[in-house]
Amino acid sequence: MDYGVGSDLLVNFINDKELKKVRFLLDFLAVSHSLARHGLILSM
Repeated sequence: MDYGVGSDLLVNFINDKELKKVRFLLDFLAVSHSLARHGLILSM
């Protein structure tokens, strides 16, 4: 089924939102990981 240009824009929009979500998660993991490392260093 071909929905035309509108669906391409919608797909790109959804993909962009998903990419932002993934990037946010990766940033969050990196930050929490470094915080955990600092916490381990501080608690020693």
